[in-house]
This record gives sequence, C-alpha cells and structure tokens, in this order.
Amino acid sequence: MDWKASAPFIWVDPANVTDLATTLYDAFEAYIKALIECVEEKCPGVLKTAEGLPTEAEDVQKNAESEFDALDMMKKAKAVMMTGKNVLQVKKIPAAIKAGIQGLKDDLQEIKDALDQLKADQPKLAANGKTCAAASQEKAVPCYTTIYGKVAYTEEEFQAWAAKMTEREKQRHNWNFKPEDYR
Repeated sequence: MDWKASAPFIWVDPANVTDLATTLYDAFEAYIKALIECVEEKCPGVLKTAEGLPTEAEDVQKNAESEFDALDMMKKAKAVMMTGKNVLQVKKIPAAIKAGIQGLKDDLQEIKDALDQLKADQPKLAANGKTCAAASQEKAVPCYTTIYGKVAYTEEEFQAWAAKMTEREKQRHNWNFKPEDYR
C-alpha cells in the first residue's frame, strides 16, 4: 500500500492482492472520487440554487395575485392558503440540503481518519495478519481479541456503545447490527 494526498488517499498494487481485494479497492476508489466530486463540485451549485428557491417562491406568489383575483372567494382562499403553505415548505429546503452536505463531509472525514489510522498501523498489519492466520481466526472480532485481548468495559459502557452503533447502522447502512457478536 502507498498513501496519497488526493483521492482515494491510498493505492493498492493489484499484483500484490487477490482479485477480491482488487475489486473492493476499485469500488472504494470509485466511491471516494464520487464523494469528493459531490462535496466539492456538485453540492455547492445545488445549495446555491436551493438558497434562491424561497425568494423565487415568494415572487411566484406575488406575481400570481391577478390569477387569484380571477377565482371565486372559496377557490381564492384555498389557492392563497396552499401557496403560502408551499412557500413555507420551500424555505426548509436549503437547511435540509446543508445538513445532507455536512453529512457527506463528515463521512469523508471519517474515511480519511480511518485511513490515517490504517497508515499508522500498517507496520503491525502484516504481523497481526500472520498471528490471526496462525490462530485460524478469519473474522474481525475473534482476530482482534487474539491480537489485543478482550476489550474491557463496564456493562453500562457496552450498552451505550451498542445503542449508538445500532442507531448508526440503521441510519447509514440498514444493516442488522448484533451487539452480542462483540462481547
């Protein structure tokens, strides 16, 4: 592995890994590049357009007054009410888009942090892999406990962590997280 300053921040030589690892790396690289393109290039334009929507909606409402005047009293009241309601809803769009962009930025930072940690741990990675292979440990949790030992925590700490991770997985991946697999 080599480390890069730009996306995807890491390079894996396909000659040194399995076909599955190459496939996973290719998917990771495409994801990182798409995420950066979205955050840096596409989202600012979308946000700028969204920030203009409330003003445009208000202008539409003002410019439609002559059309409202042509309606009978009940239809006019209903049209004005619905237009006002729609204008209020449109005002919420920029905040929702900002929150979505921030979520993407947070995901990207989380990936960068994980790669920084991987970079720091790289010298130990090969040795730890051999330790797990020698112990016939192919899954992450048993391998981790083989190398580092059992994680010490109180029941309260475990329950708080399990609740946090369960909620996180529901929001991000829709996976079926099983905290008991980590005891």
